[in-house]
Amino acid sequence: MKKTLFVLASLFVSSLAMAQASMWSCDLNFTAKGGGAQILFGDYELQGLGDLKCKNGFGEQANLPIKIKMGTAPIDLRVGFGYMKILGTSFNIPLFSYNPLELIGEYALVQANAAVGLGAGVFVGKSLKLIDFSIPVSIKLLSGFGVDVGLSNMIIDIDHSRLQ
Repeated sequence: MKKTLFVLASLFVSSLAMAQASMWSCDLNFTAKGGGAQILFGDYELQGLGDLKCKNGFGEQANLPIKIKMGTAPIDLRVGFGYMKILGTSFNIPLFSYNPLELIGEYALVQANAAVGLGAGVFVGKSLKLIDFSIPVSIKLLSGFGVDVGLSNMIIDIDHSRLQ
């Protein structure tokens, strides 16, 4: 009986290790620029390019060129004005799937940015897909002039023009 329990426990631990090794962890890096004016009403949008670099416990890697678009609806819980250039990054985004392409899609964001010449910002994103995952707290370095605080959305798409 003890031997059977030991074998079952070993198989369980082994399968957990295999599952963990096959899960992906991704880094998102991008540059974007844009702006506008919105105090509940208006238009504020940023667009740019970046890279999604993922790896799993087996050493497999996936590097995808991406396009980023951040903005809001004409009426939204956001205060934003000015024009900014952004250098953004998010490290160690955990994917509990076997496919880094799961990060492609639309996200709801909560963000805060401010710049007078130079500045900084943070954002947290939640996927709007049925598959439930989030982009953890991410940082941004800014140049330009403006403030941007509130809710937003972000679309991450593959940049087919830069695929090799």
